[in-house]
Amino acid sequence: MPKTKICSKCGKELLVTEEYFYIRKDSKDGFRNDCKECYKKYYRRIGKKRYYEKNNKIKKERKYQNRKWLKHQYIDLNKTAREISKQCKCNENTIGIWLRKFKIITEKEGYICEMCGNPFIPHKKSVTTQKYCNRNCTRKHYYSTRRGSRSRKNSKLKREYGITIEEYDKIVRIQKKRCKICGSEVEILYIDHNHKTDEIRGLLCHNCNISLGLLKDNPMILYNCIKYLRREL
Repeated sequence: MPKTKICSKCGKELLVTEEYFYIRKDSKDGFRNDCKECYKKYYRRIGKKRYYEKNNKIKKERKYQNRKWLKHQYIDLNKTAREISKQCKCNENTIGIWLRKFKIITEKEGYICEMCGNPFIPHKKSVTTQKYCNRNCTRKHYYSTRRGSRSRKNSKLKREYGITIEEYDKIVRIQKKRCKICGSEVEILYIDHNHKTDEIRGLLCHNCNISLGLLKDNPMILYNCIKYLRREL
């Protein structure tokens, strides 16, 4: 015999299936007590907006939702958002949102950009984590680190020469950190390439690289330079 159930609102006896009842996992039989029709009528009548407003009223007010209490903790007691979040047993981003909402964050000084030294007001969720006033300062700091500088150099090498930073490091190791022309050991080696075919010829020091550029990569001019230095011209 198929199981039946009486709707708690309309009193009709209906089959306990998904056709007549909505699923509810926490109930004994796995379905709601009211049928689908009654459930729809109820939500049409009460409306979703009113339903959520009603539920919000039932919830207890949290400590951090009280402006006076939050201001006392943050400004008078000089606590950080992380310390307040531990006290309230919530996420520190939640405290940051309420500090911005009550405009308490603007009443406290001491937020100074680590890059440019200018005072600033943190963004919504970055009360404890934000160290820089804007994206430019954040980008400057990132590029000043070893990881950031390598990332920037890698993108430049890919864009201009079509090689990665790993391939560049391999050429440096082969040349033993020395210029391919003069053999001097320098910290920075520049890529020398053929401007017509884009073929990489090697790594040179700053002086040798500029010299080739000024002489227009012309072997005859270089040959005449050698003859001139030997006083053969």
